[in-house]
Amino acid sequence: MPDLNIYVSGLIASTFGKTPLRRMECRENPLSRLYQPILVLAWILVASVALLAEHAKAQKSLGHDPVGSINGRIAIKMLPQTSDPKDLDLKSCEAHLVQVDNQSTELVYRCGTWFQPPIGRYLFWLQQNERISYQSVITYAGEAFRTGGLALSKSMYPAGYVRLSSDTATLPLNSTLRLISLNTLDELRPFDRRIERPSAKLRVTAPTGDAIVGLFDRQGRALLLSRPKAVRSASITEFTPHGPMRSRANLVVILERSQAPFPAAPCSVNLKLGETTVGSPIPPLVNFQPNDRVVLIWYDLTAPCEAELVVQCPRANAYRRTTRLMDDVTTTLRGRVTPAIASQPPGDFRSH
Repeated sequence: MPDLNIYVSGLIASTFGKTPLRRMECRENPLSRLYQPILVLAWILVASVALLAEHAKAQKSLGHDPVGSINGRIAIKMLPQTSDPKDLDLKSCEAHLVQVDNQSTELVYRCGTWFQPPIGRYLFWLQQNERISYQSVITYAGEAFRTGGLALSKSMYPAGYVRLSSDTATLPLNSTLRLISLNTLDELRPFDRRIERPSAKLRVTAPTGDAIVGLFDRQGRALLLSRPKAVRSASITEFTPHGPMRSRANLVVILERSQAPFPAAPCSVNLKLGETTVGSPIPPLVNFQPNDRVVLIWYDLTAPCEAELVVQCPRANAYRRTTRLMDDVTTTLRGRVTPAIASQPPGDFRSH
């Protein structure tokens, strides 16, 4: 609207009389024509600032916040993956990190917020109510901030809850609860967790599907083991780890291997018992072979006796071991699949 000045012409009444007023005129100020373009530009500027603010808010909600700097160092932000950014919901979403070489201590951060863990190599995943992601590895070096923070997103899958049953024996001192999900997808890393003894009886979130729970000592030896059990979506599944039956033995074999191409061809497993190890191979109850490891478990084997194990993987990788199984004992063998069949150095682990 043009800026108008009102000019009133007329004579002011004198003290002793009145003079007729002349006609009031409303005329356009000649300068208003100069003000009008300035006003238009001002309105454009105000609208642009508002639009930029809305755009920045939308970008932030989509996980594209360009900040990502804390004290001049790069920061990390984690988000659940969604097909439509409008459906992004961060309520009750947590990012969990554990150091690769100390998986018993978890760091927990809110999804969608920038954070800086201590420098190190981490295994991380997201949890949100009855949804969970699989795990990935990230290395954080605390680099100087340059152009933006590191925003990561993870696909979410149905989850349930795992808890030790009330029938579980007293937890051994210095033991750690370990959970491994036997249900993995494509090339995703198998989901596993380690919980320190003080928190071992709390419920733990895990992907749906079969899982195993065990109590291990600080050296990675199995003390008590559960049988495989299905974890169901949004439900609590109780596990009861225990030792072998009387006069029997359990055998646990955990072998690391280089990342095998997906899908990995299965390794053959041959376990024979007896002084001469003659007889038919005994299949393991648990035979889990994701791309990065081989996990084998036999429950309640005849003991005491000699056991000969050969794990033959594709491309001539192999593992051979002879050990003696003792009654009422769980024996844990750890190693790495090697390029050729060869005797491994002695030193199997036994737990009583």
